[in-house]
Amino acid sequence: MSDLRLRARSVTEIVDAAFQLYRRDALEYVLVTAIAYAPWVVAQLLLMRGLLATSSRTLTAPGAASFVLGFIGIFGYALMSAVLSRFSSDVYLDRQTGLSAVVRAVLPLVPRLIGATILFFLVLMLGFLPVIVGAGISSIPLIFIGMLLSLFWAFYAMARFFAVFQTIVLENRGVVAAFSRSSFLSQNRKGHILLTLLLVLVIFIMLSFAVSLVAQMFGTIAGSVILQALYTVLAYPLIGITQMILYYDTRIRAEGFDIEVMTGALGSPPTTAAS
Repeated sequence: MSDLRLRARSVTEIVDAAFQLYRRDALEYVLVTAIAYAPWVVAQLLLMRGLLATSSRTLTAPGAASFVLGFIGIFGYALMSAVLSRFSSDVYLDRQTGLSAVVRAVLPLVPRLIGATILFFLVLMLGFLPVIVGAGISSIPLIFIGMLLSLFWAFYAMARFFAVFQTIVLENRGVVAAFSRSSFLSQNRKGHILLTLLLVLVIFIMLSFAVSLVAQMFGTIAGSVILQALYTVLAYPLIGITQMILYYDTRIRAEGFDIEVMTGALGSPPTTAAS
């Protein structure tokens, strides 16, 4: 029997709840991911075709194409994450929802999500400064220490800013406010957050590795890209749903969000319960 009550959960319970939510509306999640991910796949295939057909005289073209591909990827990731967060949140909180309405609601938030993605990338790059300095002065010890520090920083940033997208989408906050809000929610909970994210990422990566082994049987780069894209469309929603549940889990622990929801439900008049 499924248990999707709004409550604090352990690491494994969060991931299990994500699987349950995914199974409940699997078609919608796959459709959202496919729509957002398809332009990037098409652009990647076109880029590879262009690289194969490009002569040495026009070798500068792939640089601009790669930039366009990167922008399409960031846009698709932002839209996909936003829709997954909003739609799965509505289902998790037993609110009336619809895929088309969710898409219309989150589209205006995409520029903020793109800005948050770029800012998070810059924050991650701060951890690599010792490596860059070590490489600049050709210091092997500094490079080694820098790599350890950058790994620690990446895990720390992942845990501290885990809910940036969710606070933008579900609380309508700005980019800087979303980073501050996520920092607050992660206080004294970074271990719990990191273990949850690592668990779902390990599941995703292990399955992706298996798919890549199968993709080698196709013998073509295009076939491998398409197979990996199909896997991402099917599997990525689990990551987005897990992040959403983890966001509410930290709000329950930090703010008693479950009590707030129950109190609001008891105090709401029947005529507005479905709104």
